[in-house]
Amino acid sequence: MNKTAKILIIVLAALLVISLAALVIVIVTGQNQPQNDEPTEPTLNMGNAECVHVWNAWEVTTESNCTKKGVQSRNCTLCGKEERGSVPATGHYFKDGVCSACGRPERPCDHAATEEIVIKEATCASKGQANVMCTVCDAVVKVINIAPVPHADLQKVIEIEPTCVEDGKAKMVCTVCGEVEHSYIIYAEGHNDTEWKTLQAPTCTENGHEQRICHTCNTIIDERFPYSTGHQDTEWVVVKEPTCTESGFEQQICHTCDQVIDDYAPGANGHSIQYQDAKAPTCTDTGWNRYSYCTACEYTQYADKALPANGHHYTAGLCGTCGAEDTTFVKTEIADLPKVEHTVAKPADSVFNAPATVIKEYTMSLSRVNEVQTFNITPAQSGNHRFWISQMHEGNSVHLVFKDELGHQVTYSNYMEDGDGCTVELTAGQTYTVQVTTRACTTAGDCVIKVGYQTATLDVSQYNLVNDAISFVEQVNHYTFTPAVDGTYRFRFTEMVSDMDVNIYVYNRLGERVGYATYLSNNDGLTVENLKAGEQYKISVFYRTGKGAYTLKIGKQHGTLDVSGYTAVHDNLYYSGQNNRYTFVAPANGNYRVELANIPNSSEVYIKLFNSLGEQVSYNNYAGNGEGFNLTNLTAGDTYTIHVSYKSTSVPYTLLIFAQKPAAELTDNTGAVDSTEYASQSNTYTFTAKEGGTYRISVTGIADDVKLCLYIYDANGNLVKSDESCRNGDTLTLTDLAPGATYTIKISANGHITEYIISVQ
Repeated sequence: MNKTAKILIIVLAALLVISLAALVIVIVTGQNQPQNDEPTEPTLNMGNAECVHVWNAWEVTTESNCTKKGVQSRNCTLCGKEERGSVPATGHYFKDGVCSACGRPERPCDHAATEEIVIKEATCASKGQANVMCTVCDAVVKVINIAPVPHADLQKVIEIEPTCVEDGKAKMVCTVCGEVEHSYIIYAEGHNDTEWKTLQAPTCTENGHEQRICHTCNTIIDERFPYSTGHQDTEWVVVKEPTCTESGFEQQICHTCDQVIDDYAPGANGHSIQYQDAKAPTCTDTGWNRYSYCTACEYTQYADKALPANGHHYTAGLCGTCGAEDTTFVKTEIADLPKVEHTVAKPADSVFNAPATVIKEYTMSLSRVNEVQTFNITPAQSGNHRFWISQMHEGNSVHLVFKDELGHQVTYSNYMEDGDGCTVELTAGQTYTVQVTTRACTTAGDCVIKVGYQTATLDVSQYNLVNDAISFVEQVNHYTFTPAVDGTYRFRFTEMVSDMDVNIYVYNRLGERVGYATYLSNNDGLTVENLKAGEQYKISVFYRTGKGAYTLKIGKQHGTLDVSGYTAVHDNLYYSGQNNRYTFVAPANGNYRVELANIPNSSEVYIKLFNSLGEQVSYNNYAGNGEGFNLTNLTAGDTYTIHVSYKSTSVPYTLLIFAQKPAAELTDNTGAVDSTEYASQSNTYTFTAKEGGTYRISVTGIADDVKLCLYIYDANGNLVKSDESCRNGDTLTLTDLAPGATYTIKISANGHITEYIISVQ
């Protein structure tokens, strides 16, 4: 027997003795039951309350060996309950035919049946281990390393909050193992919410004081002292005019602060003598022989040179000398309707200057291929963010990968060279990691990665001029707009550079597109009809080509103006699609006229007329000066709506409203001096005969080429007499009138604008 065999026999004998001793101990102590792997009862009496267990880490109380399981336990940190579990047997690790752990010799076995046992679970902080063990001989056939698992639950921890001027700091920490996955800087945004506040406005004699304050951190950023304006609005005011015999007095006054700046006393003027030539007396006026008088004061020799008036010499109710009417004949002047003009003022420009687009730069040093560098960004606004490369050496390129806070890849861009860029849609408030990998590096050196941030959505409802800019490719600027009144609105771009084009889209509150236009350059725009008052709309301006500043001009719908009390309304059409609306309520029964005036030569507008039911009753698509609508036989209270709309150019205009005059009353031996102001006018008079007999209704005082229409109606509204070509001096005779008989007389303009006298004798 060789030496190796002897050693093997001795080892086997020792193992047999140890096994028998262990068996005896088990029998004596009664520990012949299998190990209970179930949790034991709680060690802390919690009463009737049910504990929500919070366990500490497992601790091994009995080590496992090659063939036997070990024991591990843990306790609840709240109630003390103990929980036990088994630790898998490790299996034999044979080396040179002997287990290195227990010394058992290796037995011949083909390891046909195996089982994989996890000896150590992998965590996010360490590797795990699994043994592939033969179920026949307990030999470890294979050892498997289990890779650490990813951090399962990352939590953002802000270490230093950013301020307006100082960067903050944050890190992503694994809540399982406590490892810091990565740290990043939260960049200061700068003083964004700033405003100039006036502490003291400048006066004529004192400087003002203004401060620029950041509303975020209440820091005073700047201050200025506007110079005093000086006395600007000054005027010499005459306190007393000089006369021919007395001095005057004047003061120079500042109308801004009411301060008297200077005064002056002009001397007396002295008489300014003129001579009045002799004049013969008339029927009503005195005459005089030649006399002297002062043109500045009341000094005159007139009383000594006056000649008495001759008096009238009436013939047939008129003076044969001067044509004056007989004083027994009562003539009433019918006043024209009061002229009431209204000018619709152009809304004052309200300008909004949008904050500048935020563009940040990150410098990367390229020295070798596959070099990885990172930086973090946290967008303030959700939307498109542009990343582009500049100052990169020719032949160099990089690969960009964008990851979210959980390390998930959002998107990537391959082989970016100088001038290349990509647009990434990011969410506000989230921190993204930008991983920059060098793909080609023919020349070592720096490059700059520029990041254009999505701008905030701006409310431009109160403004008609918005100054903004497109600063990078695929930039989108968003605005909200809430109309004040229903109607048509215009969005036009000005102050754009020649190579710049944009697209504009308008969406309603449901996100439905209600208008759009593409490839808009300087002075191009979009007109959107039927916007609703009080409803918020979204306006998006998209980059198309070129970059630079622009002004978005917003043409706003006027409110509907009631023109019932006006005779002339001065207004303007400023933008394509503009529609100015007016309502007119007839104050009395009769005929009315609405027409246009003061439109520049060769210009035209659209004009439409709607009744009280909203039905279009008339229109003119080529309306110029003098064109409009006749409103005949209206009843008091009838309402019409007039629309004047932009046709081809911006134009001023006047809307004239000719109203029905109230009826005038005539009596025996009276006349009314009246006139027509528009072509379709009809003036009405009432007449009640005081005595019976024959009456003559005559029209005088009109030019030879003018013809009016004269109609006479009885008390029942029946036409009893008419003359539709009534010339100067024409008469209609009513015979056999009974005392108290009432008639209505109408004179229609018949297309003529003229003065006339209607008389009853």
